[in-house]
Amino acid sequence: MEAVGLRERKKLERRGAIVAATLDLCTENGFDATTVDAIAERADVSRRTFFRFFPAKENAVIALDDDLFATAIDLFDRSTRAAPAIELVGEALAEATTHYDDDWHRRFVLAARLHDSVPHVEAVGLELCARTAGQFRAHLRPRLEHTPDHVLDLALEAAVSGWRLARAEWLLAAAPTPAGLRELVRRNVQALAEATALVVPATS
Repeated sequence: MEAVGLRERKKLERRGAIVAATLDLCTENGFDATTVDAIAERADVSRRTFFRFFPAKENAVIALDDDLFATAIDLFDRSTRAAPAIELVGEALAEATTHYDDDWHRRFVLAARLHDSVPHVEAVGLELCARTAGQFRAHLRPRLEHTPDHVLDLALEAAVSGWRLARAEWLLAAAPTPAGLRELVRRNVQALAEATALVVPATS
């Protein structure tokens, strides 16, 4: 068991080194100017090792999003209380941000800025959001077996969109903080109920 634990730890360390090198180099030199070879050299791994972990640079940039979403799904599974699906998913996303250290959050800011400024990264990020919504859907379905698919899908799309909009607003701060991101996510989750009740007045 200890040998397996050691191998897994080494694997996570290599992955973390690749992600850190990718974010640092892309921030320093620009996404397009950063090569996989340069990332591998900075991370002290081979080019082959890079591709063992990630199919492309874009995936390395959004790796922290992937980690956070996995944590959110795990937190959601632990929740046993009754509440609107949007609220439970939003709370899981907000709570997930508390499970990482300051260095992780510093790199998450770099990743988020690259996500919002590089179309290739944004496209892969949107695919990840769609996959995450699908994972939440699979976990929600047994608890909402009589809910029509379109209703469940709309709730999940709203929750994930609330997360994306919160993160985009969070990046506008001079010094984005973990607490600031949590509050924006929670605010957006609460605002979703108001948004669905918006009534446009008649014009004269």
